[in-house]
Amino acid sequence: GYQSGLPAAANMRALTWDDELATVAQRWADQCTDGHDKERSVSRFHVGQNVALVWTYDFEDDLHDEPDWDSQIYAWYNEATEFHFKSASISPFRFSKKLGHFTQLVWADTYKIGCGYAYYRQSVRGLTKIYVCNYGPGGNIIGGAMYEQSPVPTCRPGLVPATSTYSGLCDKDPYYVGDDENEDLEDTFGSSATHVVAQNPYPTSYQTFLLNSPAVHTV
Repeated sequence: GYQSGLPAAANMRALTWDDELATVAQRWADQCTDGHDKERSVSRFHVGQNVALVWTYDFEDDLHDEPDWDSQIYAWYNEATEFHFKSASISPFRFSKKLGHFTQLVWADTYKIGCGYAYYRQSVRGLTKIYVCNYGPGGNIIGGAMYEQSPVPTCRPGLVPATSTYSGLCDKDPYYVGDDENEDLEDTFGSSATHVVAQNPYPTSYQTFLLNSPAVHTV
């Protein structure tokens, strides 16, 4: 509810770390390749994925081999501002390649995350970092809903605040008994909506610009 121009949510699940998702993400990062892992889903649910590459053409610039997760996750989230996400796309959800990282980050029913990272030398790009985050259950479901809208951040019936610090982030209420239309929030893969995983968020023309520009870049 604190993103300018977007309504608050009534069912935003809190994200918690998941070792299995992290293992799968690290396996993909270790391939040192472009694109997304098409074999990333696990038995519990369909898995969404965000991938980013950061590189420099200066082979003498070591680019600092440690990951900068804060900056990378902020870059994914900042797509909302950079590419002007509109609240009309929340429900029913309208997918946009330019915004796919952001919309996965804030997909309400996603409550597990695991990430991996690798640093390597690529023959064309030079020194490269790859960031991979897997999300479960995966979001970006065309025709679904990013989240349930609310006047203020809250947790609808069937959910409870996950932490005292962030009362608008929710978890399942183990004591709730009622007609909860999302009773099994883990089973979003059974939805009749279309699942789409964001590939590259930038159009081809922007990709060409990135590949030809002699600076440090992110994709």
